[in-house]
Amino acid sequence: MTRLAWLAALSLLAACTEAPTASPELNTHLLTAGDLPQGFADYTPPQTDRPKSDRPECEEALNRLEIEVVPPEARAAFISADGTIVQHVVRRGIADIGPLDQCGSFSLTYPDGMTATETVEVRSIDPWSAEIVADFGALSTRNRLTVITAGDRVAIVSIVTPDGAEDSLVDTVVGKARAKLSR
Repeated sequence: MTRLAWLAALSLLAACTEAPTASPELNTHLLTAGDLPQGFADYTPPQTDRPKSDRPECEEALNRLEIEVVPPEARAAFISADGTIVQHVVRRGIADIGPLDQCGSFSLTYPDGMTATETVEVRSIDPWSAEIVADFGALSTRNRLTVITAGDRVAIVSIVTPDGAEDSLVDTVVGKARAKLSR
């Protein structure tokens, strides 16, 4: 992965992460590095300011899922040597995907002036999953976002890569997240 692609991936996820407010009970439902394929390690994304969008309802829906801390919740993030980032959030409550099914494409402008066009392509309904592509012009990043529910708990899994997560990685990570959420 080029340094520029790496920085774009980091800015995408960093815009998707606030300081966590850990819930000890919900921590038991979080993925650990041992649950992921070999080569993933714990990761703390740097914080950045949120971007502005020409379709604020779409950016806000993503914010509610990935960025906004909604107590009680627990969070974990991991990174592999190739730069793939996995973020896992577990909350109590309902899964609110808002208008994401109808977002299509929208623009983002970051505080540093970087711009991107973000596209949401829904992949499945149960569990709800979408491929979210952030096109920065010379490069793009892909976020496979999956929302899983079990009883009164919700898990949000983000897998951010420059070229799209392999189905085997998505199946492994989402499968383990689902199993942990259900126990």
